[in-house]
Amino acid sequence: MLLNDPQMVEISRVFAERLIRESGEDDQRMLAQMFFWLTSRRPDPQQLTVVSTMFEEQLAYFAEHPTRVEEYLAIGDAPRDRSIDAPRLAAAAVVAGALFNYDECVIQR
Repeated sequence: MLLNDPQMVEISRVFAERLIRESGEDDQRMLAQMFFWLTSRRPDPQQLTVVSTMFEEQLAYFAEHPTRVEEYLAIGDAPRDRSIDAPRLAAAAVVAGALFNYDECVIQR
């Protein structure tokens, strides 16, 4: 169960919601914490740049496509935290989904 499976999209959103609530308006802190929780190590500067760039690109995309935001955030059964800015949440969830699929986060048994 990886990539864009509905359960992965939902868990990415719920995970992003928690990190956004804990980090407040500090997106760099949120992204570094996301990386840490999923890999058990701090990101190096290059890795933080990659996830930050991805977040900014997704944020710009979702800001321009509000219907895509709502479609994406509607995936899954868990209720959405509507107090969080929708494009920001969607962008953070996309980054979380990408990290869930990062080699360091996927354990093959």
